[in-house]
Amino acid sequence: MLKALLAACLLSPAPAFASAIDLHLHLPMIEKQVNLKDLEAADVRLIVAVAYAPPVLSQLLRGGYANEVLRQFAKIRRWAARDPRVVIVRTPDEAEAVLKSKEWRLGVILAAEGAGGADTIPRLETLWNAGLRMLTIAHFKSTSWGGAAAVRYWPWASCVPGGKDNGRRSPRGLSGEGEKLADWAVAKGLILDLTHASDKTAFDLARRHPELPLLFSHEAARELTPCERTISPELLREVKRSHGLVGLTLAANYAGGTMESLKAHAAALARDAGAESVTIGSDFNGLIEPIGGAEGPSRYAAVLKEMLSAGIPADRSAEAFVGYWRTTRVVRPAENGGTKTR
Repeated sequence: MLKALLAACLLSPAPAFASAIDLHLHLPMIEKQVNLKDLEAADVRLIVAVAYAPPVLSQLLRGGYANEVLRQFAKIRRWAARDPRVVIVRTPDEAEAVLKSKEWRLGVILAAEGAGGADTIPRLETLWNAGLRMLTIAHFKSTSWGGAAAVRYWPWASCVPGGKDNGRRSPRGLSGEGEKLADWAVAKGLILDLTHASDKTAFDLARRHPELPLLFSHEAARELTPCERTISPELLREVKRSHGLVGLTLAANYAGGTMESLKAHAAALARDAGAESVTIGSDFNGLIEPIGGAEGPSRYAAVLKEMLSAGIPADRSAEAFVGYWRTTRVVRPAENGGTKTR
């Protein structure tokens, strides 16, 4: 009996460091709402803390895009410094150390949304050196990187849950300059977030760097909320092919107003991308209307429970992210464009 028990222990797989990640949290905008007790209760051990620099405000009042992002990064660092269990992580190894800790800890990954002011290699170098590890390459409008999704956000939205698809798709894809910037990002290990990008931009990046795992940080299923801003089954299959990740937004204007609608979107994402590729990408920022029952970071545990009931192991998504992150760091551009494995 003892020999059999020892053999079973030796042959069993190493224990997983089961914990969750939020791929898109606007920490600088809602830091007072983020309580470490809530994250610990849900075993959320990684968050992607996103800086957002509004174009007009940044340019006119705060010294430009990069300065505003750096100011928000400093704010995130001050928040993290309040508790020794919180650490800014810059590499997969640092993130994995957080997950392996016997005591609960929180790893914070610095990100920026909208690349309008991160559109030259020197600017990217500045932000990278300051800790930037994920960048949403388009937002409300197209950038030097490439096209943004063709969708109207105001004065009334053209994209609503259960609405009718107007069929608009941006003809703009990854630009010539965007190819150079993407090559630099891939070589550096900067994660490129394709949320808000046009379909053509996403497919262009996938074709240029076929070995790069694709990431969409805060999405909803296009078949349930039809417009280019949400993610299509075709792109979800690209996520699966590339072993990428997709975060499910908790914004009611995309994923519906109830937990049931959230589960429907989660199931649709999982069907085409694979359940192991789906996690939370809340987009909590103090401005969005959240899904009922998912009103803020205090509700992570409830959201994870609902996703698990839909067959999605989002409670193990932090480990999945670390594996994803490692993969992005073994891909580099080939000399004639495209990628090859290191």
